[in-house]
Amino acid sequence: MKRLFLFLAFLPFFATSLSAQNEFTIEQSLYEGTIDGEYNITLFLSVEDPCGGNPYTAGMYKYKDDEEWIELSISFNEEEERYCMAEYLFTGVLILKKENSSLNGRWISPDAERQIPVKLRKKTLSASEKESYTEILNNLFYNHNDC
Repeated sequence: MKRLFLFLAFLPFFATSLSAQNEFTIEQSLYEGTIDGEYNITLFLSVEDPCGGNPYTAGMYKYKDDEEWIELSISFNEEEERYCMAEYLFTGVLILKKENSSLNGRWISPDAERQIPVKLRKKTLSASEKESYTEILNNLFYNHNDC
């Protein structure tokens, strides 16, 4: 009887913690635009907030005619809506500012010698497109970081 009482007493806390784990917010965005006004790119961002702290942002981009995606390690300043996105193996950095439905800024080479303008516009994503891009991002992250 004592065990049943303890189980029933802690059941609401257990149920609350389970439902809270499933209620984190995910925002997924697709941006298309150019680097240097001539290189067409597609950028996908996935923002998760699993614990109510600072959101975690993951992302990738690719050049339009290229099949390979470039994984991005992303820091985001929520107050100023600025992103710092380092390419996998530090082959370049994107410094972007969110402005309405756009991301604008610069791509910077690893030696900081070249700084090229970047202009991106947010595109609408269907549920199936979100799923497809998320799968690509997960596979990319797994391929680069799996032990």
